[in-house]
Amino acid sequence: MQFSEAPLLLGLLAAAAAIGFLLGWLIRERPTKVERRRPRLAASTAYLRDAYNRRLSAHSRSKCAFDAIYFCCVELVETQGRSVQAMCHPTRDVTQIGLSAINATEEQLRTADLLAQWVVIASPQLPSVSIDTACKLASWVREQTMTALS
Repeated sequence: MQFSEAPLLLGLLAAAAAIGFLLGWLIRERPTKVERRRPRLAASTAYLRDAYNRRLSAHSRSKCAFDAIYFCCVELVETQGRSVQAMCHPTRDVTQIGLSAINATEEQLRTADLLAQWVVIASPQLPSVSIDTACKLASWVREQTMTALS
């Protein structure tokens, strides 16, 4: 390589880096309008994505599914004019009130309650709820919450 070719090579490298940055920016999931107004929903989306990530441990995925549910429930509770500031988190009240606001079934309430109990006791064991069930519930809760708050 001659010295006169160095600027050309640097220009090509800079262009490749710029293209890579722009492609990454385009394919990254951007927050919705609701998520921009309510950062907890954006956090819920990130937790949900991690709950489905099979490269993470089953324990981490279960915790992420619960967190995705819980952040949605906190938003739903606050839209009902209730303050969550003074509560000790996580609390069953938040999941029960939040899920009731989106008309969750008894089975969904029970599943969320089992996950909440597991999180509160910080068990090293897996919860009695399967990861698949927890992820499906978290997806449903997020979808219903986004609809309710849009």
